[in-house]
Amino acid sequence: RRRPDDEEDEGETVAWIDGKWDGAVGIKFTEDEDTQQLWSVDDPDGYVQVPEPVITDPHTFSPSVWEEVITGMKENDTSSASKAKHHIEHRQRVKEKERKAKD
Repeated sequence: RRRPDDEEDEGETVAWIDGKWDGAVGIKFTEDEDTQQLWSVDDPDGYVQVPEPVITDPHTFSPSVWEEVITGMKENDTSSASKAKHHIEHRQRVKEKERKAKD
């Protein structure tokens, strides 16, 4: 569970998840007063869907980035999966160099 007073956390807290694996688990969004129950051992069929994240750039969304790697792995094609992985890592290194150059 994340608390708003966690000093080591540099990001913005959007929700708190609290509960016990053998009890009930709930989620409380920062802009909402109520806690929504996600799951309870008393009602395992009462699972609540958490909203999908808003994707601002589909090209940087993880499943889109790693799609070729995942496809290669599913098809047991380690060569294409490895090439796709190296391509992703190369792009990440180039982008990191560009970010450092701006500083």
